[in-house]
Amino acid sequence: MTYLPQTPLEIHGTPVLPAGDGPPVDGEEAALLLAGEALGIGAELVVIPLRRLPPAFFDTTSGLADRITQTFLDYRLRVAYEGDLSHVLPWNAPFAAAVRRGNAGPYVWFTADRAELAERLRFGGTLPG
Repeated sequence: MTYLPQTPLEIHGTPVLPAGDGPPVDGEEAALLLAGEALGIGAELVVIPLRRLPPAFFDTTSGLADRITQTFLDYRLRVAYEGDLSHVLPWNAPFAAAVRRGNAGPYVWFTADRAELAERLRFGGTLPG
């Protein structure tokens, strides 16, 4: 079987690896595999749907979100976690604070959907207003 390299999805000039399918991203090893795939195709941003993350990701005391995120940052990759957080944020103040901090910067984002991500990239990583 011949391996055909994947090319990144381009959104407003940013090469993106949409990591929609696959096993759970449940630790540094899984994140490292995605980082390697992203680097292999020249992506600068990895988009991970929330459905691929285990419940421990949303528990700040576990440190899992920090470890997964740091894996991407160690390889100079940005990461966007994509999906509806309305089931998490109202009852999880520490995680909500982490989401606000991430979204305030240029490297880690939590976006509701691909349209929000595209809008963010259109404005150079910040949201208007």
